[in-house]
Amino acid sequence: MFWSSCVSNKEMKSFNILVILVLVLTVLVCASGDYTMAKLNQTATLLCTGSCPGLMEWTQPRNKDMPVARCNQTECRPEKGYEMSHEQYLKGNLSLTITAVDYSKRTWYKCRCDGRDVCDVNLRIEPLELTRKMKPGEPLFLELPITENVKVTFNQSGDDGSQRSVLVCTADGRKLQCDSEYKNRASLKSSLTLTEVKESDRGVYTVQDTENEEVIATYTVTGSKPEQPGSGAALVSQPQSRGRRSVSEEKPCPDCKQDRAMPAWGITLIVVQFLVIAVLIVYLVKRKPPLQREPAVNRHTVPQTNGNTTYNTREQKVQILNDSTNTGT
Repeated sequence: MFWSSCVSNKEMKSFNILVILVLVLTVLVCASGDYTMAKLNQTATLLCTGSCPGLMEWTQPRNKDMPVARCNQTECRPEKGYEMSHEQYLKGNLSLTITAVDYSKRTWYKCRCDGRDVCDVNLRIEPLELTRKMKPGEPLFLELPITENVKVTFNQSGDDGSQRSVLVCTADGRKLQCDSEYKNRASLKSSLTLTEVKESDRGVYTVQDTENEEVIATYTVTGSKPEQPGSGAALVSQPQSRGRRSVSEEKPCPDCKQDRAMPAWGITLIVVQFLVIAVLIVYLVKRKPPLQREPAVNRHTVPQTNGNTTYNTREQKVQILNDSTNTGT
């Protein structure tokens, strides 16, 4: 008897839900893939290795699968802003090089060979760290590297050392929504502008991509004394290094290295996936079909009486009758 006939419709429904959950988690984990951290306006390499005897393509799935490079056994044809070495391609190195990283190239890339997925890499840009000096009463300018799905938060340090995080504004294209405290002071053009700044506006401002939950830039705003004649401009922009090694200025080669890691939420998904698989295995073990049992008449004692004689089974009764007949004969 098939196992499916041994379980109820409700149990089969629960089993199907578990299977679907495992598949969804698998897709999410695969989608997280590796990521490459690069510096703005510098070179970055998306690492990938494998053999492709047919047509290989690098595409941007979030941009209608737009191809950015193609290779076959005779040549490689990358689009403007991308490079691929045909010599390295023939050796099994399918890496794609981006000549100058900008925010339009910050997306998810997929490498396919004859339609088969080979590599998934997410390109990220190292967050900018800038400083601004403000003067009370004057406007404060915070450049936004991107204006699609962005939020700006403010971490203010109190005199007692406490921290307070406040949502300043969110931007979606040219649409700006701000907290009531900043609504009448904020405007969005090429940058987010806060007018009539005061001492309480000092602190750290973080620009975050809400779609990818990725920090784009941080601004540390400090106070400034009144400007003295001939002292120069009060606004200062100083990019700083975060200490993370960039993958810039790398060329595709079999031994090249770069920062590649799984984000924390991807690791969490993997752990959850393993837990679900473990539950599924336990469920399958417990739902093994029961062994077919012999009819009860052959396994249980069926007391029967005939006069003063007690017979345990039908076979014993027949045997005793036969013995009695032979004896009488």
